[in-house]
Amino acid sequence: MTGSGHVVQGLSLAGAFRRSGFPTEVSVLTFSGDFSGLAARSEVPLAVLPAEDSRDLSPGAFRDSAFFRTLMAAKPDVLVVDLYWFFLDAF
Repeated sequence: MTGSGHVVQGLSLAGAFRRSGFPTEVSVLTFSGDFSGLAARSEVPLAVLPAEDSRDLSPGAFRDSAFFRTLMAAKPDVLVVDLYWFFLDAF
């Protein structure tokens, strides 16, 4: 996730789950800490990751990426991925 719209989308999902009463834990991954205040007010953890490119996320290197390590540490049961999940202009 990158911009404010992507962060708000994650926070909206968290809010919808909270209102439904369905027991969930939601975290938002982003490349910018600019929205940490918004996430804190919504009581949703915001993980700020470094921007990684095709070398970092290649088949031979992805296991060492911050993105992969963060996902593996979280052990999500469900992963919602926005189609624009990292900086495409890095390729």
